[in-house]
Amino acid sequence: MSLILVLLTAAHVTDHLDGHHFLFIPGEDRIIHVEGGFAQLGRAAERDEKASSLDVAYYHLERSFVKRLSNCYHPIAKSGIGMLDQTLNGDLYSLAGYPTATSIVESDSCAAEFFAMTGAVPHDRFYRKLGYRRNMHVLTQFNIRRNVLLRGAAKSTPNPCGMSGGAIFSWPLTRC
Repeated sequence: MSLILVLLTAAHVTDHLDGHHFLFIPGEDRIIHVEGGFAQLGRAAERDEKASSLDVAYYHLERSFVKRLSNCYHPIAKSGIGMLDQTLNGDLYSLAGYPTATSIVESDSCAAEFFAMTGAVPHDRFYRKLGYRRNMHVLTQFNIRRNVLLRGAAKSTPNPCGMSGGAIFSWPLTRC
């Protein structure tokens, strides 16, 4: 049985990919555009961030393409990927990606630092106050001054607004 390799992303990221626009990710020595067929789950007409409960797309990747990826990519077993019906008070999530606050844009390049932040799901009143729903959105509370960096020199955690190119990871409470 051969291993099926996919790259998961948000469906809204792929809305405008048409053969002239591409999704780019880090390769071994440069940024490369993702090669492979992709599919979206959910209808594009429903893709209003407050109305759609499904915003998932995936690329089917060939092994030859996977070999050209940066070594920072690590596969997650199919059993480790799932969708949750809704968040519950105290659930723990890690948000990982590249915040726009760390981006540096020049005429011929752009760069951003990777950050991960972990926090707990807040009380219902925060969802109501912000107009979000537990069955569609993941809100977390974390102390920006107490974030832990696992490597490198200490630095301030950036505002996570505009976080892109990463993922949301759910931590099972039975292992915490």
